[in-house]
Amino acid sequence: MTLHLVQVRFTRVFDVVRMPAMRGKARHTLFGFETIFSHHCGVEVPGWPELESGDTVLAVLGKADDWQTLCGWRNLRTGELFAPGFVGAGIAATVMVVMAVLTVDISLVYGLFPAGFLALMAIYHARECVDGIRIRRALRTDAR
Repeated sequence: MTLHLVQVRFTRVFDVVRMPAMRGKARHTLFGFETIFSHHCGVEVPGWPELESGDTVLAVLGKADDWQTLCGWRNLRTGELFAPGFVGAGIAATVMVVMAVLTVDISLVYGLFPAGFLALMAIYHARECVDGIRIRRALRTDAR
């Protein structure tokens, strides 16, 4: 995952909707904002950050200039950091690896599917964990 760090100042914040955790998705906030150069709607950020006009944020985007790929941010006024957690993904990856090792005996009977599937799931969760760490590290850098 390529991380694109961008700093913006909100001239206007609108349509803020706080979404509680449900159906396996963590709580998040949907909102729109304007800068002196652009207008963005339907932006989603993890958690329930304080959003005010005039705030400056350091944001991590998955794709350059695409706010629909927002991964997290740090509010430079309040110091709040909103980014995906990585502890849960790390625990899930560890459990999957242990289960893959324990199912090797079953795999001898049923083929490699059970152990292979668990190993692939472990890789997926480990990648989520690494991405979460990289996003948080990028947001802790000094604002440019």
